[in-house]
Order: sequence, then C-alpha cells, then structure tokens
Amino acid sequence: MKLFATIYIAVIAFAAFSNAQAQNATANLPDFQFLLTQKSEPERDNICKTNMGFCETNCGGPNKAPMNFCNVTTMGWGCGCSDKIPDLSAFQWPINREHCIGSGEACKLACQDPKVPNEKKPDCNLACIDTYTSKCGTAAQPPAYYNVSDPAIVPTYAPPKNSVTDSANNNSTSTNGTNGSQSTNNSASESKKQSSASSINHLGNAAVALVIVASGMSLF
Repeated sequence: MKLFATIYIAVIAFAAFSNAQAQNATANLPDFQFLLTQKSEPERDNICKTNMGFCETNCGGPNKAPMNFCNVTTMGWGCGCSDKIPDLSAFQWPINREHCIGSGEACKLACQDPKVPNEKKPDCNLACIDTYTSKCGTAAQPPAYYNVSDPAIVPTYAPPKNSVTDSANNNSTSTNGTNGSQSTNNSASESKKQSSASSINHLGNAAVALVIVASGMSLF
C-alpha cells in the first residue's frame, strides 16, 4: 500500500506540473490569424496538386478517385474513392500539414510585433513551436478546416458549430466535410482552448493508466 500511495502521489504531481506547463505555453501565444489563402498563387497551386496526388494514391489510382479536387483560390478540397473511404489521418493530408507549418511561422512572426514586450518574445516563440511547429505532421497536429463537398463551396476555416469534437476531427478522414479531413483557421484564442483541452485529456489518461498499474503492483 505504501508503494501504491507513493506512485499515486507522484503521478498526480507530474500531471499537475505538466498541465501547468501546457497552460503556460498557450498563455504565451500571440494574437494572430493564418490561412493558406494568404500564400502566393504558385504556392497554393503546388499544395493543391500535392494534396490531389495523395488522394489519387490513397484511392488506388486516378480511375478510383472520382472526387478529387482542390480550389486554388479558397483552398477548399475534397477526396472520395469509388471503392473505399479515404483512410489517411487528418495530419497526413498535405493541406492540413501546410496549414500547421504556416500557422507556426505566422505565430512566430506575430511574436516580433512591438505589442509583445521584448522580455516575453522568447517565451512567445517557444509557445509557437510547442503549439504548432513541433506538432506538424504528427497525430498531435492542431486540426484544420478546409475540406468541403464541392469545389464551389468556400470552407468555414473554423470548427463547425455542431461538430462532435476536435479530437475526432483530427484523427479521421471524410469526404463529406464534417470529419477529420477538414482544416481550421488558427485564431490564438481557439488554439489556446484546443491545446489546453488536449493536454488535460492526455495527462488525465496517463494518470489513470499509471494508477491502474500501481494498483496492480500493490496486490503483490
């Protein structure tokens, strides 16, 4: 029982410390907004072609991807296969990854704004790296919302009001514009909410898992 109590206290302390660090990082994020539509037309065209290539490959060839588009103006995109559901995770789609990378760059640029005190600029840059740059191309990548059902539809660039959860959006793909293939506009306030919620959920799960392990150990 003493071993269990010691491990339990250590887990709780670690979770609290890690959560405090996560909240501190998001608190240092600057106010900024980024969309891929801000990139030059050649850059947008290249991103679109790459994304469409991923769709074609994932479907099994051009003849098996009847729905495969990317609007270079709005960056709205869609992918649908004839005999399967596109099964790439949201973070694997080039458009979503490029949005994350661009958000990290825009975030760090915003840190240089005169409104950000010089003594806070280093922490601001670190917050941008922790929230965006270091997570791009990984399962922890912030969600983005560019996926639409038709080339003429303009993306919401933000989470749908009736979406189930952002975590579900970031871990699955869809051809109907309601799940993980979507992308988002990263306002600082929305990013802070998403990052904090994600950190709390992961830490909570880790704490529960360790407590269960500790409980098993206490039986011997």
